[in-house]
Amino acid sequence: MEIFDLVVKKQWYDLMKAGVKTEEFRRDCTHWQNRLFKHDRIRQFDIIRIRCGYTGIFTDYESRGIVWHEGGISRQYGDVRLEMPGPLFVIKLGGVYGKMVCISF
Repeated sequence: MEIFDLVVKKQWYDLMKAGVKTEEFRRDCTHWQNRLFKHDRIRQFDIIRIRCGYTGIFTDYESRGIVWHEGGISRQYGDVRLEMPGPLFVIKLGGVYGKMVCISF
């Protein structure tokens, strides 16, 4: 089982946990290409692990895939607006995997 770890800010973590934000975005750059590609193809992960900042708090989600998007995005999540220029990777989250939130000390 392949797990992909992502660190997000608390405001985004809370929106994901509430089921409001079901996608995460990363700019298409060398760093993310190295993490997301294997043998010139986008890797497929079973689990997307979303971490709340650099704490021990995380939630695992079923992966609905990762796609490359040429254009930018503009999304509204309640009173928070997210805009990112393209190209970028769209990481799609499914339901919570195993309904667990872990805290490590």
